[in-house]
Amino acid sequence: MNYPNLPHHIMRRCAGGRTDRRGSAIILVLVSIVLMAVLAASLLQLTRFERIPRSEPNIDVVIESVIAEILNQLTDDLLDDNGAYLNSQFTSAAAGDGDEPWDFPWTNAGNFGRQAERNDGSPVNVLGGSMDDTWLAADMPDFGGAPAAGTVYAGGPASTGVGVWRKITSLTGLYLRGEDGTSNLTSLGGAISEDAVTNLAVVTTSDTNIPTGSNILVDADGDGIGDSRWEWAPLRQVGGRQYVMAVRIIDLSARMDLNVATGRFAATD
Repeated sequence: MNYPNLPHHIMRRCAGGRTDRRGSAIILVLVSIVLMAVLAASLLQLTRFERIPRSEPNIDVVIESVIAEILNQLTDDLLDDNGAYLNSQFTSAAAGDGDEPWDFPWTNAGNFGRQAERNDGSPVNVLGGSMDDTWLAADMPDFGGAPAAGTVYAGGPASTGVGVWRKITSLTGLYLRGEDGTSNLTSLGGAISEDAVTNLAVVTTSDTNIPTGSNILVDADGDGIGDSRWEWAPLRQVGGRQYVMAVRIIDLSARMDLNVATGRFAATD
């Protein structure tokens, strides 16, 4: 539409006004689409998180309790009963007068310094807990001292001859086996064996010298080799469901970071 009698600057203003309104409408539509996309994404995210609690409502709480227990045991290992860091009064493991200034995967067979609790609530004294590191596992099997294939350990199956774990992690001092005597816990409400660590010469009641092929072991790190055993989780029953854990803790001291060691550095670096 032409306005021949209007000054040119007014005509430009009218034309600009129409263009501005059309641009504002386009921006409003785009903002609305973005808001709808954000709301849709939020709804999908909320739905995804709602599905997890329905299938396993307490798993996050149980996992947090396991982590807290590990941190608690590591803290206790660093501090003595008075809260002193690496007690300087330490003279020897035999003397038992302080905390050892090192970490080594072993269990004190001469001291029932820990107490575990069975599923029925009854206490049982278990080995270790004084001048040792029951929480620490050997970083790899001992292949040099592996038993011959077919060797039968007391209370355990025949060895495959592959290797022996000189130490596996023991957080509670109480291991679990399924109804068939293996690590297959298919029915926690059934006849579950509770093996207290009381005799290091018997496979089922020990956390040392366990053949890698033993059917009581669990593969905690996913490499296909059994390296740990089931234990009751710190929160062993929540909401009518029982929870177990298989933990493997190894020392990373003096290990080499391949991401750094194999980096492309100059020879003079």
